[in-house]
Amino acid sequence: MALKNKKAKTSVKRKRARFLEGIKQIDTNNIELLSKFLTEHGRIIPARLTGVSSKEQRKIRKAIHRARIMGLLP
Repeated sequence: MALKNKKAKTSVKRKRARFLEGIKQIDTNNIELLSKFLTEHGRIIPARLTGVSSKEQRKIRKAIHRARIMGLLP
């Protein structure tokens, strides 16, 4: 008996953080890097879209909030 309409199971590959390649430390004063993780309205892009780990996402979030307090980001 032939199997019909069976999809092959594929493993889901996680995206790599393309913005963090070559970056060793996330710094509050690095506005160019932090602005890559913001939308045009100033919202932080979620980790599932950027591909960063949860630990890196927390560091990015903290740096963005500090930069906002300093007046460097909207």
